[in-house]
Amino acid sequence: SWLTMGLIEAGIAKNPKAFQVARRANDWFNHSPYLPEMLYHASFGVQGMIPSTRIYVDTNIGNAEDIQVVQRYMQQNNWLAQLTSGDPAAINQYPYDRPHCYLINPLNAYMDMYYATGDKLYLNAVTGGWKIYHNDFEHIGGTIAVCEGGWYPAKSYRLRQHTGELCGSIFWTFLNQQFRLLYPEEEKYTAEIEKCIYNVGAANQCENGDILYHAHLIAPKHS
Repeated sequence: SWLTMGLIEAGIAKNPKAFQVARRANDWFNHSPYLPEMLYHASFGVQGMIPSTRIYVDTNIGNAEDIQVVQRYMQQNNWLAQLTSGDPAAINQYPYDRPHCYLINPLNAYMDMYYATGDKLYLNAVTGGWKIYHNDFEHIGGTIAVCEGGWYPAKSYRLRQHTGELCGSIFWTFLNQQFRLLYPEEEKYTAEIEKCIYNVGAANQCENGDILYHAHLIAPKHS
């Protein structure tokens, strides 16, 4: 997922080979023998949809097969329905791996699916997912209050138990950017982006140039 996103950025920056490599990689992926097993047996296999949706939405090298593979092998209709209903268990009891801030990433991909297809099945689910994270799993400063390796009931907001990963706030920022493109008059999405930049991104910088892994609300900073 992250390799493809890096290649996309390199292609946008006019690297002559980046889009070629990304297209060849996704062509292989679209016919990979591992596809039928990836969603349920790979670690966070649900993220396997990200390269396909990003290529389709953000470049001119996408094709219909990229979206069809997502719908056939990666789309979880039960989870989409659970997100749409606003059920917090969709996040803290995610059934195929573990609760994690990385579950924001498939929301990014499903938003891309809405851009690609216009099907409100995806928009309704992502909107429900945004509300769940915002209402039940977001610390007051903008960090994400759920992580792997623990039990996080809705609205638990634990301060000392492995929450506030910087990557979660980055994913949350991107999701709010996607919503802002759809709803430019909705101030709440810009407010979330500002919280992540000022309370998390800036706060996680060190004088020596390092970037911290967690944005703790209490206790010393943690590398």
